[in-house]
Amino acid sequence: MGTYKEFDDGDLDFDTTFLWSQDGDEFFVEYTEGKSNESFTIGKILGKKSLEDSEGYTVAIKE
Repeated sequence: MGTYKEFDDGDLDFDTTFLWSQDGDEFFVEYTEGKSNESFTIGKILGKKSLEDSEGYTVAIKE
C-alpha cells in the first residue's frame, strides 16, 4: 500500500492511499478514493528508465 498526495503552494490539497499490482510489463494502481485508477508501463527516455501512463505520456523519469 502507498500514499498519494497533491500539494498546492506547499499546502496539502488532497491525499489518498493506493494498492498496486503488476501483470507482465504493465503496472496497475488502484486508489481507495477520490482518484481514478491508472495503469503504467516502464519505458526509456534519454537513456533513463521512465514511467509512462496508458496514453504514452512520461509521468516520471528515474534519476
